[in-house]
Amino acid sequence: MHTEKNMVDNIFNTVMDFKGKTKDGLASQKDMTIWCDRPELSVDLEYKGNNIPKAVYKVTEAQKESILQWLVSLKFPDGYCSNLSRCVDMDKLATTSSIKTHNAHVIMQRLLPIALKEMLPEHVWSCITEISLLFQSICSSVLDAASLQRLEESVPMLMCNLEKIMPPSFFDGMEHLVIFLPYEALNGGPVFYRWMYKFERFLGELKKKVTNKAHVEASICQAYLQQEISTFSSFYFEREVITRRKRPARNDDIGEDLYENVVFIFNYPSRGKGDATNRYIVGKELQIAYTYMLINCPKILPLYQAEYSAFPDNEIDAMVDSHFIPWYKYQINNRGIVDPLLVSLLWGPGAYAKVWRSYLINGYTYHTVDYGQGRPTLNSELCVPTIGDDNSETNFFGVLHEILELEMPSTRKKLTCVLFRCKWVDPTRGVRKKFNV
Repeated sequence: MHTEKNMVDNIFNTVMDFKGKTKDGLASQKDMTIWCDRPELSVDLEYKGNNIPKAVYKVTEAQKESILQWLVSLKFPDGYCSNLSRCVDMDKLATTSSIKTHNAHVIMQRLLPIALKEMLPEHVWSCITEISLLFQSICSSVLDAASLQRLEESVPMLMCNLEKIMPPSFFDGMEHLVIFLPYEALNGGPVFYRWMYKFERFLGELKKKVTNKAHVEASICQAYLQQEISTFSSFYFEREVITRRKRPARNDDIGEDLYENVVFIFNYPSRGKGDATNRYIVGKELQIAYTYMLINCPKILPLYQAEYSAFPDNEIDAMVDSHFIPWYKYQINNRGIVDPLLVSLLWGPGAYAKVWRSYLINGYTYHTVDYGQGRPTLNSELCVPTIGDDNSETNFFGVLHEILELEMPSTRKKLTCVLFRCKWVDPTRGVRKKFNV
């Protein structure tokens, strides 16, 4: 964690040439004049001015402004990262001191390769991107032993390439510790079990408890003891009393348990956020919603597939939109099916739907595109993994435009189904990959 923070600080500050933070300056240029064979960066050892040769690893002032403006305009999902626009001072074209460790974690692994792609020469960008992917690989939740062994063998060469680009003053003890990170991940397991975020935040909470600086330890102990007593006492409160221990999370859906004998697509624990509006859905729109509910019912789709088992899977998928609802109604009316749930679904959803702008489900907040326009977070994009006909995994990416809550009026128990209307995109068209980016 600390190695990554130090590395991203040095790379970002040096590439952006932030005054007072960069590892490259007049003293560094003089060191390169003495120790390095880089005549394009050599300066007179007696020179005391500010005009030094521009290195290949530095961006121009116009590029710096463009990158910082891009950081200001970035939006992330809720809880993914803090608001990076607060960390940028556009007047001074610099970053503030508020880039915390987790922000540096996101910048190193996600943003640096994108931000510097068109700004630096190919060999400089490639080296920085490989470092970014190194941290991304060892910080993943699932580690591959063979990949880590390859990283362990290649990381010395990677650091040598970085030494050919950056000045000697760039390197301190932290930069050289990168060589040992693949070995540590290979022997210690996933990084998130071992890094210090949790402990440093806990120490930060303890520091906040200090009210008497003359007796720091006693002040912390007294405040912590009061917290422990309060937590212990909360176990004896009535169930309805909301305490710090039992209060729901910020994005908690506060949903009820699933009804017995009801499929998961209905009454899924979730809730809307804010005020809902109402509108009617009719025609093809209602038919598509009804078909989606039926094909996602585990009791129904196997019957349809069994009846048309002689057809290929792709032909069955093509027939679903036009044949599924008539087939289902025929089965209920003529095959003697008495399952209460299946019979109640015969009449389909009501045409009167609730429309939400924001919705909480599975611990996440979703916004429609229009609702999220003026917000600092971006929660309107989805990724839906699917299994293709050849059993290959495919990810579908979409943008959320509308959230509909439909009700099945013919059931004895109130059954509701929430549908997301999305505009799907093709993430592969016009895209070339390098370093898996």
